[in-house]
Amino acid sequence: MDVGNEKVKLVANDKTVWEVSVQAAKRSKFICDLLADFKDSEIAVAEANGPTLKEIIEYLEQYKDKEPREIQKPMEEDQRLPDMVEKWDVDFVERSQDLQRLQDLIVAADYMGIESLHELMVAKMACIMLDLGSSEAIVKHFNIEEDMTEEEQRQMEKEELEELKKLRAEQFKARKDKEEEHKNGEGGEKKDG
Repeated sequence: MDVGNEKVKLVANDKTVWEVSVQAAKRSKFICDLLADFKDSEIAVAEANGPTLKEIIEYLEQYKDKEPREIQKPMEEDQRLPDMVEKWDVDFVERSQDLQRLQDLIVAADYMGIESLHELMVAKMACIMLDLGSSEAIVKHFNIEEDMTEEEQRQMEKEELEELKKLRAEQFKARKDKEEEHKNGEGGEKKDG
């Protein structure tokens, strides 16, 4: 079977049909699992509309012959996408700052089992939120209608602050653990305290 030239048809939830090479499609766990049974028919992708599926196919084709660069986890507070991924990935995610597009790609990538795309889009969302800083700025940036009372808003801000403290503590611990591993690894043997 020459998978280099073979195509599989994917049907978005709006009934638009897109073709993708079998080689690229195998990056999706969802498609790969169905290829054996449905290679000669169309595969429905319930969690993606036409424009989203088109972008996902573009991503799959980009990485059909190579592995995407792995995104470091946890992200450092001062890291941004250009520090973590290839230029093509940055250009791909920077096409639009539209919240709905980002959410659609996150949901569809998760549904289709495309871990690298899912992580890329989540990292983009995290970078936007880190840049914006406050929940008020995020609400304004994404034109989210405010439907919380002032008390609910204060409670959410308190919870966000606690989560941020936890995240920073985890990052600090991960950094210290890494430093300790590096220090212990240089001497050849682990030194007792």
